[in-house]
Amino acid sequence: MPLRPDSGPDPARVAEVARLLENTGPEPIQPSNHTSTLLISALLFLALGTRGGTLLEAGLLLGAIFVHELGHFAAMRLFGYRNTRILFLPLLGGVTSGVEREPDAFQRAVVSLAGPAPSIVLGAALLAAAFPLHSVLALRAALTILWLNLLNLLPIAGLDGGNFVQRALGPSPGVALAFRLVTGAAGLAYAAYARAPILGLWFGFMTLSAWTVEYRRDVLGARLRREGPLPETPAPPPERIGWLVHEIERRRADPKLPPIEATAVEVAAVWLRARERPVGGRRLAALAAVYAASWALGLFCVLGLRLLR
Repeated sequence: MPLRPDSGPDPARVAEVARLLENTGPEPIQPSNHTSTLLISALLFLALGTRGGTLLEAGLLLGAIFVHELGHFAAMRLFGYRNTRILFLPLLGGVTSGVEREPDAFQRAVVSLAGPAPSIVLGAALLAAAFPLHSVLALRAALTILWLNLLNLLPIAGLDGGNFVQRALGPSPGVALAFRLVTGAAGLAYAAYARAPILGLWFGFMTLSAWTVEYRRDVLGARLRREGPLPETPAPPPERIGWLVHEIERRRADPKLPPIEATAVEVAAVWLRARERPVGGRRLAALAAVYAASWALGLFCVLGLRLLR
């Protein structure tokens, strides 16, 4: 592997990164493959979930996660995301991924809230129906949905609430780093208190990522924005690619160059970060109202039920 150059990027590497960015596009959607992956991950989730409880409890949690991720999925499809898919992560939860058409903070904020907000409304409706129907199953399903989504609304980096707050705070690298570190430390403290090692590993990873990868992307994206209006192109122009390759590779602690594919991924990520359109005032106020209303409804349900008991 070649050593990192001291002055400027290697023109051959810049040309190869440009070629990769030009030729890389979303793979064709294969519904059958995505469906089988979803089913396999769901079965693994159920199999591992039953180790800590009953099959019914694991099934209720799986259903709550699926409804939650379905909200993210619907919002992504509404905004034209490509290659959208849902996966279940045993012992961790679920994730919905997709390729966005344009980096837009408002759309990302809506996608973040589209999982927990509708689910809390569904949980409240199930809770209201459980009493006249005298259904213990509906009551347990409602509580599972409500608690799962209230936890997801916490303003902690890596959770839906944290993702929304980051979009609302704007593109400042320093503010974003402070938010990620403070909330990551809070998450680690809670994981230690709850004796939840898997949760601790998750928050530890998020905190380390905030200090390294995410902050670097934020800083480089901010420097690109300060240069003036950026072209509305999926990939940066050649002169920006050269500058990004140089900045990304010179900041590495390892004196050896990374694989060219890794550099291309970083260039694309920084370009998306630089081009992200911020949330406007009225739209931010509307989203903040949805966030607050979701919290209020969820807490009203779970605390009200506790008082009734």
